[in-house]
Order: sequence, then structure tokens, then C-alpha cells
Amino acid sequence: MEDRIIFEWESGNNIDNIDNGEKWRRWTPREKSAPAFGENPGGLKVTGRSTAIGGYETGNIPVTGGKTYRLDVEFKADNVGDINLNILNIIRGNIDPDDSKSSRNSMDGISDFKYTDNNKNIIAGTLTVKLSERLNSVSIMLGLRYSDGGTVEWSRVKLSETKPPPSRKAVVSVTKYNPQSLGSADNYISFTNKICGKAAACETDLLLFTEFANIYSANNKLEDLSEEISPESLTYKLISENAAKYKMYICTAIMEKRGDDLYNTAVIFGRNGELIGQYSKVHLYFPEEILDGTTPGDEHPVFDLDFGRIGVVICYDNWFAESYRILGLKGAELILLPNAGYGTRTLPARAIDNGVYIAVSSIHDPACVANTTGEILTEISGYNDCDVNKAFAPAEIDLSQKPLPHANSGGNLNGSSGGKRLMRHSRSSKLYEEILKEVKTWENKGSVYTWL
Repeated sequence: MEDRIIFEWESGNNIDNIDNGEKWRRWTPREKSAPAFGENPGGLKVTGRSTAIGGYETGNIPVTGGKTYRLDVEFKADNVGDINLNILNIIRGNIDPDDSKSSRNSMDGISDFKYTDNNKNIIAGTLTVKLSERLNSVSIMLGLRYSDGGTVEWSRVKLSETKPPPSRKAVVSVTKYNPQSLGSADNYISFTNKICGKAAACETDLLLFTEFANIYSANNKLEDLSEEISPESLTYKLISENAAKYKMYICTAIMEKRGDDLYNTAVIFGRNGELIGQYSKVHLYFPEEILDGTTPGDEHPVFDLDFGRIGVVICYDNWFAESYRILGLKGAELILLPNAGYGTRTLPARAIDNGVYIAVSSIHDPACVANTTGEILTEISGYNDCDVNKAFAPAEIDLSQKPLPHANSGGNLNGSSGGKRLMRHSRSSKLYEEILKEVKTWENKGSVYTWL
């Protein structure tokens, strides 16, 4: 279907003359901190005079519940420090139309901007959202917050009914087993081939192996079994050939030999067997560094697959919310967690905080797939040496559907803080600057710790 325009306004026209629902009205939550509005009553301009919020709000615009709508805006901003944080471009679903201030009225806001191609002074933003079945009207709120002296002037506002985003379904398969129980390179090859075949039979799009997948013997040092990421190495050939044979993505975490150093590295291969990328574990568990001499990585890359964008964390990374946060901010929709063990109670929070799916393959803890509300979609529990039939579980996900857990209390404005910059509702980035400062200090603030 082609987009059907529900509401449209451009500068030069008097917005008060648009016959679509109720008239636009100037709005502020507190008169004492009200901004200065533009002199043109039919325009959309606001200048901040304090660190509070102020703006414009429409009346009710009729819509059809359950349909998908797109909000487009264009504006010019002067003396505004953070476009995402200070400028509000909000669509509010009127679940409770008799109470315009109700926190039960779900909201979402534009958090994706770019300069228009024809005018580098004009910023364009867009948001597509599927409305709840209960709605029959929406409001558009355009505002400026936390800005003393900043000015925003909108030149275009448009609301259109559009087609729903295409489904982005994928079958993600996770594994649970102890690689060291394999005992030999031949068993490692055989087991990997069998798991890949089993995954292919389930039409798997992405298969995730565990951490230390190439450490197939407990009788060898990590260094003895570590491999370069090279087409000549055992694991590279093994995973690349299976990925190409079954036309699926495969991620496995191995001990990597890089020059004279060792890294704990996840490698991702594409459907044609090509190496897409790699991630080296940033937060090493203490035996890896102190006892084994492993070197930590220092980057958090994301990778674009044909069904969505993914990131990787490994094992002890799971105890660091910052690793998930940076991947969410970079647009990861699915985060892979190969590990020997992880904090099972923290996992749902990581998914909820960042609005991401998480796929977990583990040696000692449950392998699982969690959705954006923290719900477990599939799980393998118990301990498994290397029984192929007990080591594998698939789950279907759809990255076009990312529900958040607080739908009726601010809607998407109260969730997925890792992925949407608008949702900080703060005055600055000082929090993150303070975190960096504290990380670099020499002292722990607590002096006594209890060993369990």
C-alpha cells in the first residue's frame, strides 16, 4: 500500500486552519517555566527560557487502532546542544482520551535524525510505529526541554498511515555442551558437523556455539589448541565449510593466537562461508588473564546480517551492563552470548534494558534465547558432555517485533534505554562522564567484601 496522509503541515501555512481533529494549542506543564513561543500564531516555533519543558500539542487526530503510522518532521535548531535529548517529537496514543495528561497514554518519540539532502540547516526525523488495537486517536507533541536560550522552529509535520514493516523472522539455534569432553580434534570436527547438520534440518539462520569451542581437550593448555583466524586453521575451515554448505550464519568462540598474544574471540561466518567479523572478549574472567595470560579486546563491533544487526558479548562480559548498552546504542537487535557460565538472573534485565533479543550458548549454565521482554523462548538445562541430541535447541524470532515491558506507562518512552537516546529524560551526559571518571580512580568506595 502507498502511504495515506492523515495530517500534513508545512511552514507558510497557518496550522490553526487545518481542519483535522481539534486545533493546535500552545502548551506547557508549568507557566512559571513556559518557553517563548513564536510570534506567528500559525507557526511552530519555541524558545527555551529555563531548563524545563515547553512546546506545542495537537488535539486528537483520528486513527485506526492496530494500523501502522509514520511521523515525519523537519525543523531548524539554534543553540540546542543535544538534538535527541533536548528536542521532543512525540506521538501519543490516546488510550484515555478524557485525560490528556494521563501516564497511561502510551507515547513514542523520534530518535533518528539526519540533515536533509537539500538543506544542511534543516534536520529531518522519522518514526514508524504500530498502534495498539485500543486506539482511535493520537496526538503529536513538539517540544523543547532542558534548554535555556535554545530555539527550535518546525517547517514540516506529517502523519501518514503506512504499511507495516516487513517481517524479519529468523531461526536462531543455541548449543549447550562441554567442548573439553570431546577429547580430540577428530571428535571436535565430527561433533561440529553433526550440530551443523541438525541445525540445518531446522532451517536455522544463525547457529551459535559455546565459548572455548576449539578447546576440545582438558589435557592441553589453552595455548596448545589456540588458532590463528586464518583460512588455513582448523576451526576456520570447519565453520566456513559448514556455513557455506548449509547457507546459514555461524558464530563460534575460540581461543585465538594473534602474533605472540592469546585472545578469547568470537568469529562470525556468513551464509557463503565468508568471515564477516570477530569480537575479542573485553572483560576477561580472572583465570584467563592472571593464570592463562589472555589479552583483552577493547572494541564492541556490530555486524549486519540479512535479517538484522547483531553484536557479541562473551561470558564475563554479561556482568557488565555497559557492554550491552554500547551494542544497543550501535543498533544491535540480537546479542549473542557464548560462554562457559553467566549470570542467569541478569540476563532478562539485559534484554529489557536494551530492547534486544539475546541468544546464549553455554557450557555450565542454561542455553537459551530471550526476547525483548526478558521472556525465555527456548532453553537447554542440565549438564551435557557432548550428546548431540541434548546439545541443541532452536527458536524463531522476529526482529520486526520488539515489544517493550511498559506499554501503558509512557509506552516506548519508558523502555529500551540502551537503544533510544531520547529516553534518557536527563539534562546532560554528565552521568556517563562521571562513570568514566570513577572507572579511572584508584579506590573502591566499599572497603570490606564477603567471600561466599
